[in-house]
Amino acid sequence: MNSLLIKAWKVFSFPKRLQLALMRVTQDEFLIGTTGVILNDKNEILVCKHTYRGGKKWSLPGGYLKGKEHPKEGLAREIEEETGLIVRAEQQYKLRTDRHTARIDISLIGKYIGGEFKPSHEV
Repeated sequence: MNSLLIKAWKVFSFPKRLQLALMRVTQDEFLIGTTGVILNDKNEILVCKHTYRGGKKWSLPGGYLKGKEHPKEGLAREIEEETGLIVRAEQQYKLRTDRHTARIDISLIGKYIGGEFKPSHEV
């Protein structure tokens, strides 16, 4: 933000919608993704073969957040959509940024709760 906008921000009490609009105009936008280290009761880690990666490499499950979605909710949604499995994300593990792709990735640790694996077009 430029210094004039910062000064105005401190002087005026802008409504929340106006604050968000000003931030979107003046700040870069990032994609926010989540990745999960999901453990079952045997401490085995859930890994997936994603079709968009050629289906050759195993990787941790995850995906991009939707607007106003909490990272824990987004991870649980993505895993259920892609695998049919129900999980609970419990704590943040790591935060990674990538300046070249304007992406923030939040890694979470969680637990397998239930469900049966159902292949999707992504996994």
